[in-house]
Parts: sequence; C-alpha cells; structure tokens
Amino acid sequence: MIESKPSQKEQVAAVFGRAAPTYDRTGRFRYFGHRLVAAVGLVPGARVLDIAAGRGAILFPAAEQMGPDGKVVGIDLSEPMVKLTAADIQRQRLTQAEIFCMDAERLTFDPASFDAVFCGFSIQYFPKLDQTLTEFRRMLRPGGVLAVSAWGQGDPRWARLQKLRRRYGIGESLGNTRLRQPSDLESVLRKSGFEPVTVWTDEAEFTFESETEWWEDLWASGPRAGLEQLASDTLAHFKREAFECLQELRGPNGFTEQRQAIFGRGVNP
Repeated sequence: MIESKPSQKEQVAAVFGRAAPTYDRTGRFRYFGHRLVAAVGLVPGARVLDIAAGRGAILFPAAEQMGPDGKVVGIDLSEPMVKLTAADIQRQRLTQAEIFCMDAERLTFDPASFDAVFCGFSIQYFPKLDQTLTEFRRMLRPGGVLAVSAWGQGDPRWARLQKLRRRYGIGESLGNTRLRQPSDLESVLRKSGFEPVTVWTDEAEFTFESETEWWEDLWASGPRAGLEQLASDTLAHFKREAFECLQELRGPNGFTEQRQAIFGRGVNP
C-alpha cells in the first residue's frame, strides 16, 4: 500500500509539535510579541483572538494588558503546543485566557465576536493566505483590528551562514508566502479588505552564547523541517560547516544576530 504524503498543514503541525518543548529558546518571539501587543494598545475588557498562538508569545502579554475583565483566546494547529501553553495558562492562573487546537482556515467562533485578531510570524504557513485573512476579518467586529508580524530582512553579517543553509535546503521550507518587505505585507492586508493599513518594522539583537545553543535553536523552530530531511551524514557535514561559519561571527558574549520584524495593522471597516 502506498502511503499518502502528509498535507502541508499536517507537516507544519507535526514539525512545530516536535519543536514545542524547547520552542523560542532565544526569546525573540516573546520580545516581538510584547512589542506588537503594545503597539495595538488593547483596552481592559477587550476580546482577542490569537491565531497560531504557539507557546503564547502574544497570548500572555495580551492577557496581562487587558486584565481579568478581558478575554484572549488562542488557537494553534499543533496539539503539543496547545497542551504546553494550556498548562502554562493554568500555572499562571489566568482566568481570562484559554487555548484550543483549531484550524485557522475553519474558525468556529461567532462572526464579529472579537475586538482584535493577532497572528505572529505564521501567515507564511497558510496555503490559502487570501482566504485565511478573509476568515480573520470575519471574526472581527466593525472597527476591529488585525495585527500580524512576519520576518523581514536577515542580518547581513550572517549572510554566509544563510547561504549555507539554503545550499543544504534548510530554511522556512514549510512556508508558502514570502513577505520579506513591508510593501508585501501591506499589499496582502489591503487586498483582503482591511483599511486603513499601517506597516512598520522593528529590530532587536539576540545572542547565542555558544555554537551548541544556536544549533539547539534551529531544532526548536521552523528550520527544523529542513534539518529533519537530511541524511545523518549530510546533517553532520552541515553542522560542521555551520560551526566553521559561526567562528567569524563570534563576539565577546557569543554570536549576536540582528532580527527584523515587519508589523502590520489593519482595521476591519
């Protein structure tokens, strides 16, 4: 019997499920999650939907900003992500937050039931982005806000290592949409009917203390998908070459990388 190949969404859910226990080792998702929530300016008592919530990089700062009178609902396609984040919610006793395993293309909430919808660093994984953004808009009340983020341009100091990763096929291979410029994100938001649309960038530096910490971070994020496709000897070759590339980036505290985030904010007319 010929086994059917998993769908793109099934692959995404599986890869991030395996990455869930060690996800966001550097804290970059948490950092930019806080920044995006702060930029939107949620009011106490608001209802918020966090799409592809992962380990709560947006969910937790949103819950904190709104207070106990608000409500933030997270969804994610990965069951391990949902279970771990649900445990964190319970541990922190956040009665205003909850998370479910749900497909973002088939949201089961009532239309116009949220004041804000967030989606952090995940819109590139949706096979039908236009349809998905329309679904997000359906969830918003009139005047409600969609806030999303995507990764921008890479750190030029890391260009040699990024080229090596591409040569081995290690990158965001699970993603369908490339949104590397602010104009790309602005275009898809306007096309989906959001108006007005505001797009801006934010940057921050993150440091890996050692080569091993960088290597573990690869396995705890999207590039894991590419690593898992390599034969063991090829993987060993890549690791050795990558560690050699890292030496030219070594600083007093380790290996520092500048990360750029593209933020987009659109209003449901």
